[in-house]
Amino acid sequence: MTENSPDEMLLDALAPDLLRQYIDFKNINGLFSRGNATGRAKEEIDIHLSCVKNMGAEVVGSVSLKENLSLYQGSYVYILAGYDRNYGFELYLNNKQTEVLGVMIVRLRKKSESEIQWEKERLGIKYP
Repeated sequence: MTENSPDEMLLDALAPDLLRQYIDFKNINGLFSRGNATGRAKEEIDIHLSCVKNMGAEVVGSVSLKENLSLYQGSYVYILAGYDRNYGFELYLNNKQTEVLGVMIVRLRKKSESEIQWEKERLGIKYP
């Protein structure tokens, strides 16, 4: 993670205790941010949870995240995502990036070829 990047500073300022319990902030890789329409974000969470459930992986925070998004009145959300050696995460913020809506944390592991194929079919990915 680039030291003192805007995303890093935002993550450091707003990350809830739950995220801090799982993620090693000194070793975050691939930190990125993006905006998304709230409805689309809900759909992507459902797809992601379906994939994770199929793999039998551990997910933390998804129930409260989905509850909070169902109550959220904004049209857009801001997502900070990244991973360390053991876990991947998505931190959902309001569109002004001032309030945490929730976090989803997934324990990482190597996927089998059949899991990768199932995900490609589920997500409609056509390329190898």
